[in-house]
Formats: sequence, C-alpha cells, structure tokens
Amino acid sequence: KNVMHSNRIGLLAAAFPNCLFIEIRRDTSDTVRSIVRARQQNQGPSEDSDKWWSVRPSTTEPKHSRNILEMAWQQVEGVAADISRDTNLLGKGRLCSVDYSALCNDTTAVMDVVAKFFMTHNIELKSRAEIPRSFGKPNSKLLDSEGERMLAGLAKPIN
Repeated sequence: KNVMHSNRIGLLAAAFPNCLFIEIRRDTSDTVRSIVRARQQNQGPSEDSDKWWSVRPSTTEPKHSRNILEMAWQQVEGVAADISRDTNLLGKGRLCSVDYSALCNDTTAVMDVVAKFFMTHNIELKSRAEIPRSFGKPNSKLLDSEGERMLAGLAKPIN
C-alpha cells in the first residue's frame, strides 16, 4: 500500500479497471504518533502550502489553525473515510481490509484471507513464499506527556 494513493482510488480504478485494493488498517493512535514523530524529525515528504504532510484527506479545510497532532488525527481518520467512500462507489467486493495487529500476530491467517479474496476474483496465487508465523506487533513509541494527553482527548468520542 502506498499511502499517497489512498485518496486516489477512483483514478486508479479508472486507469486499471480490474484492479483490486488491499487496505492495511492500523490503530489510529499508533498511526498518529508515527506521523507526529516523522513530522517533528523532518522525515518523509514536505508539508504543502497549508501545512499538510504526506497525504491530505479530501475532508480537510484549505486553511486551518490546528496543531500537528490534531492534523495527524484528521489525516488518519480522513484517509480512512476517503478509502471507504471510494471503495463503496466501486463496490466493496474490490477491497480487502487487513488489520495490522492481526497481520503481525498471525501472518498465515491474514495471508489466507488475502488469498481467498483473490480467489473470489478468479486470481489464483501460484505460490506463496515462506513467511514468519508472526512478526510481533511493535510497541508504539509514546509521545511526550502533553502529546499523549492531547491524543487521549482526540480519541474520545464527541457527544
């Protein structure tokens, strides 16, 4: 998965009419932490003119006054919404969603799900390389105490 293509599913489907999509879903808080750390360390792509880093979800306002943690949360949630919206338009049958933790904990079971997804589209996997039974999910590196407090506030549902 290339995250930069996550909100270009419609274009990819137009260019490759028979393409299928595999989405790897990761815990939102873990992904936010990763984005914040990468931004703080100036790793990866540059920010755009509105201070968005990496992929910009379609649900964002052009201008904003959010901090990078709030932007990262909106980015993760927004990209997931973009994927959901676009795959619903194409038909859910073209998307296989995989949970990152499940992949790390039991690679064989998840690869069996992916193989079955391909088989429902008459694509037979001729061989499958030997893979470890599990990878052991890496621990998410926590942010500083203020960052973790803010992240906890974002993770709570708004009533």
